[in-house]
Parts: sequence; structure tokens; C-alpha cells
Amino acid sequence: MRLSTTRKAVALACAAGATMISMSLAPAAAATTDVGSAPASATTTVDDRLRQRLELVCARVPNAITRTERLTERLAGDATTPGSLLWLEEKAAEARETGRDDLATGLENRLEVRTQLADLLPERLEFLQRAVVRCEETGL
Repeated sequence: MRLSTTRKAVALACAAGATMISMSLAPAAAATTDVGSAPASATTTVDDRLRQRLELVCARVPNAITRTERLTERLAGDATTPGSLLWLEEKAAEARETGRDDLATGLENRLEVRTQLADLLPERLEFLQRAVVRCEETGL
């Protein structure tokens, strides 16, 4: 079913982002633990790569917060806000009244997906705000 696939995709994307941030935010000491006979230059390279990845992730977080907040506002808008949940409900009802059942079904499906997305966005925003704190703690 499309709804569960979309919800799974969003959940997987959030989980992948969380994994990436948590791996990147791990102390640098964990990457340089006793590796045996690895030369010091190799661990420096690993630390540099991890730091670069962390900088990239931390640079994206503010934009992701802005996008999430805007999407939350749009979905919570009134019936005159294109793309809002109320707007979709109204358009689906209009399509149903005019006999355009295929269009109405498509709009209703879109409404269900966006309703699930609206439920997920506060969690995403909370996660991103925690990521900002972690980035600030690491000095990025």
C-alpha cells in the first residue's frame, strides 16, 4: 500500500540521518583507538574524513529545520493555503461533487499521506534541534 511505503521511506530517511549524525558525533578517540599496527597518518586521515562528514551534516541541519517548520506551517494552514490539509480536503470534496471520482480519490490519498507526514514532522523537528545542540557541543 502506498501509505505504508511512504511512511516507511520517511522513517528510513530519518533513521539513516540519525545513524549518520550519531556515527559522526562519536568521539574522535573512538576512531583512533588502538588499531594495532596502523600508522599514525592513517588515523589522522580517518579523523579528518569523519570531521569533514560531521561538518557537512551540521551545515545541513539549519536548512532542514527551516524546511520542516515551513512544511508544518503549510500543512496546518487554512483552506485558502495551497497544499494544506484543509485545502486538500476541500479540493477532494469539490472533485467528488463534480463527479471526478478519480481526481477525488487521488486527492484523498494525498491527504492521507500528508496527514501521516504532519504527524511525523514534530518528531523530525525535535530530532533536528537535538542535532543542532550536538553540533554546537562539538564546536561545529
